[in-house]
Amino acid sequence: MSFATSLPPGDKSLTPITSQSKVFTVETKHYTLSTNFYDIGDYLTKLNIQMYHTILITLKGGSYRWEKSYTMPKNSNLYLIGEGFQNNGKNNKVSILMGEKNTQTFNDQQLAKNIRLVVTDGCTCKIEGINIFEKINDNRKLALDSNFIGIFSVHNSKFYFLRGMIEAADSPIINVPGHCIGNIFFGHSYFERNPMSFNTEIKIVGTLTGWGFSGNKAIVSNSHTTLGNGCVLQPNNKIEILN
Repeated sequence: MSFATSLPPGDKSLTPITSQSKVFTVETKHYTLSTNFYDIGDYLTKLNIQMYHTILITLKGGSYRWEKSYTMPKNSNLYLIGEGFQNNGKNNKVSILMGEKNTQTFNDQQLAKNIRLVVTDGCTCKIEGINIFEKINDNRKLALDSNFIGIFSVHNSKFYFLRGMIEAADSPIINVPGHCIGNIFFGHSYFERNPMSFNTEIKIVGTLTGWGFSGNKAIVSNSHTTLGNGCVLQPNNKIEILN
């Protein structure tokens, strides 16, 4: 694992923001991740990202794992970019494997906690040029906390998955929890159902609320998206699709 500790001129900007007598710093940093056995969630935690930070991480060609979950601080931005990506996402040089089963325990129930990334209010997250192979395949009931539902949880925020592929075993892949309006963007995006999945249908976007409030909606900007057999992206009263 290697990452930049100093930045060239213009790569880092510092601007104070005052809110309720507290000063926040607008900061932009660029890191390069070159290991093929480092956990992405653990790496993000160690970066100690704060509110108003923008973090760009370039992943060198190779295979990575993402097993630990990470919650973005409010009003932060995260860009995970695979080097040398092309419009045909299936030819990307960077891949991420997700396979470990995590658990939410409630009243002695062991519930599936598939979440890897929570994109909280005011955040922007872009994943581009990366192929994700999600093989968790957990047939337990989904977690009751809607923050733990889906691989990616998108709050009142923006989530981009561009020029990449997701082969998933669990459903939904992306979830917008209660009291949230999540904006989701696809472009040259490919989705496949893992042939070993116990799910006969993989929902690309869901709006499951668990034990939380309802009043949620997903708005999907859907361009150049390819759905494999068993993958579903359909509009309903909580999912609006802009083609």
